[in-house]
Amino acid sequence: MNQSPRRNLWPYDELSASRESEADNKFILSAPWLTRQFRVDNNDVQRAEQISKKISDKKIGAEDLNDVNWFLSSFSSYPFAYILPRNAVFGSDLHDSVGNKANLSSPRMTLKDLVQNPSVLNSVNKISEDGSLTQDWTWDTEAALEFSKTTDGYDPESLFSIARRFHLLNDMENNQTADLFNLLQTFPKNSAEFKSHAALTMRQNHYITENCERVLKAALPIAKGAYDEISEFIQAESGHDKILAKALTTLDTSADQTPALPSTIVLMELFYLIAKRNILAFSMVVDIFERTSYLEEDPFASVLKSGGAEAAASRIEVHREINDASGHENVGIGFLKDMKPVTAEYATEALKLAELLTQVIHLISKETLEQIKAQK
Repeated sequence: MNQSPRRNLWPYDELSASRESEADNKFILSAPWLTRQFRVDNNDVQRAEQISKKISDKKIGAEDLNDVNWFLSSFSSYPFAYILPRNAVFGSDLHDSVGNKANLSSPRMTLKDLVQNPSVLNSVNKISEDGSLTQDWTWDTEAALEFSKTTDGYDPESLFSIARRFHLLNDMENNQTADLFNLLQTFPKNSAEFKSHAALTMRQNHYITENCERVLKAALPIAKGAYDEISEFIQAESGHDKILAKALTTLDTSADQTPALPSTIVLMELFYLIAKRNILAFSMVVDIFERTSYLEEDPFASVLKSGGAEAAASRIEVHREINDASGHENVGIGFLKDMKPVTAEYATEALKLAELLTQVIHLISKETLEQIKAQK
């Protein structure tokens, strides 16, 4: 098995870097979705200041690659940078898409083409026809291919880092979770209304964890060299639904009494089909699901506490601590370590499937909001 060389990083377009003050050796990395601070040795302050200014001024060039990687090396696990394509030292696994060629003409057509499970067809048709999905693809696939091109195809790790940025940009624009949490906090503390609406919100997370094992196992037959890593991830995720089920009981309800919304059901069916089909897309999607807030307390746990649901909040925190301790926010890229450069067709499908799932996952907060407002 070949070992990947050190990943060469390149700042995301949105990344800025600065020194906090001339009297300090503290520097700040900032993207619209995350800010981090760090210190450098006194002897390295001038070097750090020079490269941080180049990053912020968008004036870095190939000659700055070593300095860029030195500057960002401590933050390689954070969503701050692209991974540059390699020209050598890839794994030996050749991957092709499994199944019939998908209709990738638009998000709507791809969803309708892939999801044929009779139990979710009504929800698929609703999402496809009511304008919930964009009419055309929004991720710049051509630019992604150009950026990730290597000698024998397209670097899967580079493509992974591009998909991560695209998702985060979409998340800023379309994720309504903050609005949902703000709405929950308008209900009286310890009220039946708060418990009911918090339970509906939690049930969507519970449904996802409840179906996680079935979905993840679907990737194993096509995993090749990633088989062990995916198996370990499945084992690490086992039982998480029981934690959230207990949280639901503290809100005076259960999974049987609280519905999984159509968008949540469609999401997990789509994830299942992606897992069976394309390991690169699967890795991108796992990364989407395992994103962390990087906050000291889970935002939903904070909302639950403010509403008087401390017992439910403590279980949400247990769930988050398990994920954080396992480093799950970066587990997805590990599935690509043995993958050879991929074809343009395989890469394009992976990017479009990841974009489609991004659009569907954002419908959950939107639909939950609408459901709660309809009951006010």
